[in-house]
Amino acid sequence: MKNSLRTRALLVVFATLSLVLGANTLILSWGFASFQKETLQTKTRILGEHLREQLARAINLGLPLDALEGVNESCREIIEDDKDIGYAMLVDTQSRILYHNDPLLAGRFLRDPASVKASAATDYVVQTRTEDDVRYYDVSIPIFDTDHKLLGSVRLGLKYNSVSAHIYPLLIKSFFVALFTFILASALVSFLVSRKIVNPIVELSGTASQIAEGDLSRRLVISSRDEVGQLAGSFNRMAESLREREERIQDGYRDLETANESLQYSYAQLEEAAAELELKGSHLNEKVAELSFLHDATDRLRLSIELDDILSSVVRDTTVGLGYERVLLALVDDSSKTLTERLAIGFDGKDRPPFSEPLDGSSVFAAAVSERGVQYVAQASLDSRVPKHVEESLNLKEFAVIPMVGKDRCVGALIADNRRTSMPIRKDKLDIMNTFASTAAMAVENAYLYRQLVDNLDTVERANRELRMLDRTKTNFLSLASHELRTPLVSVMGYLNLMLAGDLGEISAEQREMLEIAIKGASRLRDIIEDLLMVAKIEGGRMPLKLRWISASDVVGSSIDEIKTFMGGREVAIKTEGLELLPKFEADFDRVQQCFINVIGNAVKYTPDGGRITVSGRKVKVDREKGKIKPVPFDNSILSSDTYLEFVVEDTGIGINKEDLEKIFDKFFEAGDVDMHSTGKSKFLGGGTGLGLSIVKGIVEAHHGRIWAESDCSDAERCPGSRFVMLVPMKQPVSKAEAPLPVMEKEAFARTEASVPNMPKVAAQKPRVLLIEDDEDTIVFTRLILDKKFSVSVAKDGFEGLKKAFSEKPVAILLDVWMHGIDGLEVCRILKENKRTSDIPVAMFTAAAQQHERERGMSAGADDYITKPFTPAELNQRIEKLISSAARVS
Repeated sequence: MKNSLRTRALLVVFATLSLVLGANTLILSWGFASFQKETLQTKTRILGEHLREQLARAINLGLPLDALEGVNESCREIIEDDKDIGYAMLVDTQSRILYHNDPLLAGRFLRDPASVKASAATDYVVQTRTEDDVRYYDVSIPIFDTDHKLLGSVRLGLKYNSVSAHIYPLLIKSFFVALFTFILASALVSFLVSRKIVNPIVELSGTASQIAEGDLSRRLVISSRDEVGQLAGSFNRMAESLREREERIQDGYRDLETANESLQYSYAQLEEAAAELELKGSHLNEKVAELSFLHDATDRLRLSIELDDILSSVVRDTTVGLGYERVLLALVDDSSKTLTERLAIGFDGKDRPPFSEPLDGSSVFAAAVSERGVQYVAQASLDSRVPKHVEESLNLKEFAVIPMVGKDRCVGALIADNRRTSMPIRKDKLDIMNTFASTAAMAVENAYLYRQLVDNLDTVERANRELRMLDRTKTNFLSLASHELRTPLVSVMGYLNLMLAGDLGEISAEQREMLEIAIKGASRLRDIIEDLLMVAKIEGGRMPLKLRWISASDVVGSSIDEIKTFMGGREVAIKTEGLELLPKFEADFDRVQQCFINVIGNAVKYTPDGGRITVSGRKVKVDREKGKIKPVPFDNSILSSDTYLEFVVEDTGIGINKEDLEKIFDKFFEAGDVDMHSTGKSKFLGGGTGLGLSIVKGIVEAHHGRIWAESDCSDAERCPGSRFVMLVPMKQPVSKAEAPLPVMEKEAFARTEASVPNMPKVAAQKPRVLLIEDDEDTIVFTRLILDKKFSVSVAKDGFEGLKKAFSEKPVAILLDVWMHGIDGLEVCRILKENKRTSDIPVAMFTAAAQQHERERGMSAGADDYITKPFTPAELNQRIEKLISSAARVS
């Protein structure tokens, strides 16, 4: 009985322990294995999620998935950092490998069906796959664009052997723990069963039942000292211990409840701190992202100069970079004083009128511009600063108006509507917006400046074109004016000279006086025309200089001689000082003479009778850096670029006001009260055209010199006088070795007709001269002059002139330049190119006296160039000279 009970008890205990321990071991081992595998897969997924977040930031900036940089390096870093990961790659929806930790595998396709299916999956997928005989847990994480469109997936391969390597040690440990527990339990059971427990089992069972029912005061009364007695004592002690333990458990339970409450409170605090830390981390990430956006957006704005591109970039960056789905950009219109819409995103509506608000009102939009500060509106319908029509047309609720403040003014504003989230607009978000708006404002101002610069360049270009057109018009006008004014003067002065010479009949003394006055008036008109043409040449830079080495005393002496011819009864003394000692200098004799005639003549007009005019000169050197003039000895030493001759014309006249010292060289300017001036070339305070000193300045500057005037004041009673100083370089920087006309030839042109020897007046022996002219008055006058010595044939246009030139073979041809049909230049070319007429001398016969027109005539083949008006003697002499020159050549 004893042996049977013990055996059965031991068998039952052994079987029970084996089942319990075995089941527990299997469950724990399976749980450990599953937990370890899920842990590794979770770790793998976290790595994939981290890689996907890195890619998402680049995709949100608009970069295509296959154009990202650094992805292969990121995949390789994952493999190097975690030895459990076998591969890392980025696959598109067509299972094509875009990036791989091994760059050589990029571009290949995953062919197995499970991988192809996972590439098109829109959720997290884990599957097993074999690659190169290695088994992996393939973790697939989808990647989406901003529109939640599937672009591809991040694929990480968790090594199957790595999972097994983590699980097998746990299974072995579990097995040995179970084995140890089983052995220990078996030993203990064997020990207890070996005791004497079989006999008192019933009493023990009953007592145990009572104790189990809660009677912890029940005790066994067994007096034996054997194993059962000891078991009974132990049982009793166990019962007592259970009672005490129950009490302690109750106390511990109460303490545990208190500790549990404290633990729950601490856990709540810990969760709250974790949430706060996570929120701060999220805000920090947002701040970093916003600052990165601000940097990138600023760089984009700096690269733009077109206003439309800048505005589009501002609106796009506000929506994409800062997360606002409704943005309206309005610019300040200075002309209408309004804030006017230029671009908007998210403010839909077919019939929505464009946003426009006056800046002189009290609206929130006007306040943002005037105060240059951000205006936040929490509820548009409750804010009186929001106009009702704007609220309804734009469907505004919570929004902010961010002014675009530039360097000196507010150029516009951004209206950002918070519709994407129900959370209020944060202040730090508005600060970023405000900074971005200021950057955008500077870009807009730069675009305005660029556009203004382009407009100014266009304006300058148009002005230059207009100036060039005006210059051509002025040139054409002067040419036309010279022709139209000179042509009538031919007849006027010609007839006057003929009448004065008595060729048209005897005249009385009174008539002679009147004719002389008329000739003086015509000469005055001719001088005015010459002055106007000279000014035009100076302004157009077309005044040629016939440079040669001239004497200062000669040019000043001839100038004084000519002035004395028209001084009349004026008692003004003119003297020179030191001119004979001056060396020769390189200049145009006629132009320099014209300068001295104008300056000295001007001094005569403003010096009263009894006064004096002194013309002096000296050789000087000019220090250009210090602006000083230093006299040097009167010798002919080697010239240098800083060697000048200084001429001073000083008078004892009425002087010049200091404020007029610069103006007197302007065209048409006359100092003093013009109404008080009398008329006349040499009369005291005589009037003029106001061109003389302007011409002088132009001639001096054409010689690379300078002229200025000095005087204290203008006083007709005290006569403080004035000084005109001319600096002329002794040698011109650019020498044009062009020989001037001899002085005597110019004097010959002024001879009267009476001084020309009379030619024989035999009609049959008169040489024939062909006159090609379309002006009737000029034809009549010219024939009247030439009929005494020549037989004049007239052609009134170029075609008729060519016919007569070929048929009549004249000894000379007078050819007008400006004619209807074929002009004189073309007629001259035809005559000179034809063998039958090439030897006939041709004189251009025109009022066009400008140098470039003279050059055109001579280049056409003309032998002489006679300008209108002319005197009868001059015309006869020029034709005779022309004929005699042709005779010598033949």
